[in-house]
Amino acid sequence: MNGYLLDSIKSQAIDVDNDSIIDGWFYWWDASGYEQGNFSYENTSSNYPWNKMTDSIYIK
Repeated sequence: MNGYLLDSIKSQAIDVDNDSIIDGWFYWWDASGYEQGNFSYENTSSNYPWNKMTDSIYIK
């Protein structure tokens, strides 16, 4: 958040079709002390070819 790392405070697995295979994750971040700014996230796949994805949102 604005160039600072936030603590992840909770995560939840997502199984869209109830087949016991995790399809994705919800993450909650502690942004206490920030009223506005740019939140960005980057993740690298744990599977070959280890693609990296990023996303960001500006919060007013």
